[in-house]
Amino acid sequence: MKKNTSLLQKAQHCLNSGDAKAAALMAGQFLKACPENGEAWHLLGLALFHLKRMDDALAALNRAAVINPGSPLIRHNFGLVLLEAGRVDQAICQLGEAISLNPKFAEAHFNLGNAFMRMNRPQEAIPHYERAISYNPNHINALYNMGAALRECRHFPLAIKALQRLLNIKPDHRQGLFQLALTYQVSGNLNAAVENYQALLSTEPGFPGASYNLGVCYHEMSRFEDAIKCFRNAISINPGDARAFNYLGLSLEETGQTDEAAASYKTAIMLDNSLREAHSNLANILMNHGEYDQAINTYKESVSLDPVFFTGWYNLGNCFMELNRLDDAIDMYRTAIKIKPDFVEAHWNLSHALLKKGAYKEGFREYLWRWNRKDAPVLDFTAPLWNKKPLKNGALLVHAEQGFGDAIQFIRYIPLLRRYASRILLACDRSLIGLFSHNKIADHIIDKTKIKDFEGSCDAHIPLLNLPSLFTDSLETIPSDIPYIAPDKSMADYFADIVTGEKYLKIGLVWKGNPGHKNDKNRSCLLDDLAPLLDVPQTRFFSLQKEGGTARFEDKIIDLSKHLETFSHTAGAIHHLDLIITVDTSVAHLAGAMGRPVWLLLPYVPEWRWLLDTESTPWYPTMKLFRQHIRGDWSGPVSNMEDQLVKIAASR
Repeated sequence: MKKNTSLLQKAQHCLNSGDAKAAALMAGQFLKACPENGEAWHLLGLALFHLKRMDDALAALNRAAVINPGSPLIRHNFGLVLLEAGRVDQAICQLGEAISLNPKFAEAHFNLGNAFMRMNRPQEAIPHYERAISYNPNHINALYNMGAALRECRHFPLAIKALQRLLNIKPDHRQGLFQLALTYQVSGNLNAAVENYQALLSTEPGFPGASYNLGVCYHEMSRFEDAIKCFRNAISINPGDARAFNYLGLSLEETGQTDEAAASYKTAIMLDNSLREAHSNLANILMNHGEYDQAINTYKESVSLDPVFFTGWYNLGNCFMELNRLDDAIDMYRTAIKIKPDFVEAHWNLSHALLKKGAYKEGFREYLWRWNRKDAPVLDFTAPLWNKKPLKNGALLVHAEQGFGDAIQFIRYIPLLRRYASRILLACDRSLIGLFSHNKIADHIIDKTKIKDFEGSCDAHIPLLNLPSLFTDSLETIPSDIPYIAPDKSMADYFADIVTGEKYLKIGLVWKGNPGHKNDKNRSCLLDDLAPLLDVPQTRFFSLQKEGGTARFEDKIIDLSKHLETFSHTAGAIHHLDLIITVDTSVAHLAGAMGRPVWLLLPYVPEWRWLLDTESTPWYPTMKLFRQHIRGDWSGPVSNMEDQLVKIAASR
């Protein structure tokens, strides 16, 4: 018996020294003499595990557990090998048994936590990591894994605390420092993430993933040049990193290097054709370059790689919007939303597609998603949001939003509010106050920068562009009491001697809008584009462009810019004009709200309010729409205008 015991001890020594083959032979010899020895089966199972004979190892460990059912160590090691074999449910059972036998078994708690993490059940893993640490306060691996589990559960402060504790114990734990930086990054604390990634890279410049993740942080912070350096460094470390090439393309694109960005996306695709984002990003460049058919095919490739890639469906919808294929765009946005119901930008763009199609009921409901957008202002009011319920003897605060034109277009809804509130306050841009006050749009018109001085005295508030969602469900229910704006008499009198020429057709011109508008390059034109109109007989042109810019045509256009300080001045000038010819700007809305004849020049892809394929608009009955039929080409609609202008001028 002593000889056999010595043999088992030698087997254990061989296993401890790394000679698993010798350990297995000795344990087998021992079991021939003592086949019911649980420790020998345990030792044999561990040796076979190290020899990667997984099925034999599990059989041996199972035999050990049957013989010695009360051994927490055998249960633990059996569970550990089951976990390595991918039999996670059985591993959880054995590790649980080990803990039942020894509740303070730190390593069993640690590995049970790992098993739950393998099952993507981090919430159940966390308590076991905590117990492992409570029984072994310096358990580095438990602290590390608990940090990861807490991050997965979005318990960021606790995750950071666990990882910092790890680094206090072992300051040179580079993987822990990486995980701390990653946790800061995921939690949105990009400055702290950058600091920790930089600390890691200062000690180990080639640490896997650190340069890439630092680049992502810089990209999200709009530090694109720094991001480009990081991604190039990541690529130098790992030339086959398709993700780094993809993100490099994004940063290059942000710095205007679109050709280099496209090349980077193509490299990413060459390295990993399954990288859906690279296909979609390349398609974005193709779309922006006007290569729509190729863009569509590339977007379709991205979603074929992953049918639940909601960003790809969304981008495909955007491409169809650029082609005025509204039904296709709506289908794509709906697909993206079905996959990700809280996809804000998809809801927002869906609203534009529906509204442009004239589906106002659903369109205006989707339009409310704008308040969830990343750059949306915070509606920080003490008064509740108005829900169309009557406010008995109450005051309702309406606050204008978006551009000047939007404010002018949608104040038409304010008269509808009289039946719900006894007093209406309207907060708007300062340059509109005089115009709206003169027209008694509301009981009190206030500067929206001072809205906090008034909102406490109101019973409810509502953004101006929320009103259509409450009152308009079709084209037929648009408030159409036109005109609803008239010029101040003093302003009209002021321009009486300036806008003159009784025998002429007096025409106001506007050819460019706010350069800060995201679509201004498409909706604005050059004054040269309108030059054919200037030679039509019996016409006299007046520039309503506040920036002037008529020097080259000073013999054909009377520049009113020095007289146009506010919208009240512009309304006074419009009052004396026979026709307003304008691109899609606030002047178009002002003239339409005044009931003046307006000819509106629209780009190939117009804003939602102008619908498609129609020369009229339900918003302004005195307005006529002249549309581009070729993207970027104003000659078609201007030629059409010229023909009609010749006839009208001649008839005078």
